[in-house]
Amino acid sequence: GSTNDQLTDDAKVDSQTIAFLQQQPDGTSFDFVATATVAPGVLGKQFFYVQDATGGIQVYKNDATFPAIQSGSVIHLVGELSTSNNERRAKISKNGIIEIVDQISEPAPKLILIDALNINNMGTLAKTQGIISTIASDHLIIENNGTELEIALSSNAHIDTAELLPGMTLEVTGIVRPFGETIKLAPRSQSDLVVLEQTPVLVTGTTEPGKLIEQKQNQLLGGLIAAVTASLFVLLLLRHLVQKKHQLYVPTTLAITTETVH
Repeated sequence: GSTNDQLTDDAKVDSQTIAFLQQQPDGTSFDFVATATVAPGVLGKQFFYVQDATGGIQVYKNDATFPAIQSGSVIHLVGELSTSNNERRAKISKNGIIEIVDQISEPAPKLILIDALNINNMGTLAKTQGIISTIASDHLIIENNGTELEIALSSNAHIDTAELLPGMTLEVTGIVRPFGETIKLAPRSQSDLVVLEQTPVLVTGTTEPGKLIEQKQNQLLGGLIAAVTASLFVLLLLRHLVQKKHQLYVPTTLAITTETVH
C-alpha cells in the first residue's frame, strides 16, 4: 500500500517476503530471513528449502558449502533470484550471505488435497494423502478422487518402499517441486511417509490400484496353480515309477516260484 511506498530502500529489503520474491524477475537482489524445511544434501547436493509465512523457495549455492543447516534453522539470506527447470531459486553467489541466526521447531506442513496442489504451493512444505497406484525405485504415484500425484524419492532421503503395496492409503509430507510442467512432492525422510490404511483395498472410483491388485491376485493364483500342477506331476511320476518297478519285479518272482514247483 501507500505506507510501503514511503519506506526507504533499506526498509523495503528488510520487509521482503518469499511470496513477493517469487514474483520478481531473475537477477533481483534479496535480503530476507526464513526457516529451513529440509537440510542441504537431502533433495539435492547444491540446494535446500526455506519458507516464511507467505511461501517457500529453493536456496541454491553452486559450491555446495553450507553451514550446519537443519530443518528448523532460521537463516539470513542475501543473494539474487534465478530460475532453473521452472523453479525459482534464491541463489547465493560468492558475495552472498547464508548464516544461521536461530534454531526453532520446523514449520508445520500445510495439509493440501492432491487436486488443490498448484504453482502457488511451490517450494513449501505440504502434506497430502492418496491411494498408492504405482511403486518404483525412485518414485511412487498416489491417487485421490481421480487426480494423481508423483512422489519423487531422492536417493539421499533413504526412503524404503519395501513395506508399501498398491492400494494402501498413504499420507505424504514433502516439498512441493516443479518437474517440467507437472508438480511433484519430495519427501525428506522415511518419517514423511505414513501408511493410514494398512490393508490394500479396491476403492470405488479408482482404476489403477484395482488393476494392480487384480494383477497381483492373478500372479498369486497363477503361482498357486503352477505349484499344484508341479506337485501333481511329481506324484504321477512317482506312481508311474512304482508301477514300473512292480511290473519289473513281480513276474520275476512268479517265474522263480514256478521253476521251484517244477
